[in-house]
Amino acid sequence: MRKDAMIYAQKCDASQRHSNILHQPLERIHPTIEAEAFAQVREQKVISFIKQNILTRSESPAEIICDNGSQFIGKRTTDFCAAWGIKMITCIPVHPQANGQAESSNKIIVNNLKNNLGTKKGKWAKELSFVLWADQTTSKNATG
Repeated sequence: MRKDAMIYAQKCDASQRHSNILHQPLERIHPTIEAEAFAQVREQKVISFIKQNILTRSESPAEIICDNGSQFIGKRTTDFCAAWGIKMITCIPVHPQANGQAESSNKIIVNNLKNNLGTKKGKWAKELSFVLWADQTTSKNATG
């Protein structure tokens, strides 16, 4: 979809002639965290999650960072992502930066859940969406 929009904007004579900037689709600068609580995660649930929580809420992401679980690297999931032009990055030694990002995101989620729940630790699945919303709506600055 991103490529189609760029090609369309580049072919539009009026846009290119009457504007001094190149029209391109908006790209996110900061990655977003998407998560949901499941008792068991199978490939079909991963595909449904991507459809419902990622593709329907924003443009197709260039990549998704996940762990090396079979539900993420299975044929159905990888074929689905390839069809949408999504690169699956797994947290293995080949991609140490991906592991750091995933671990940092997990740490933020876990700490915020602990702060919100206090002694009611068994209720984390109900609070997860609120913690994710708070993280996504909080402004962040790059460090380093």
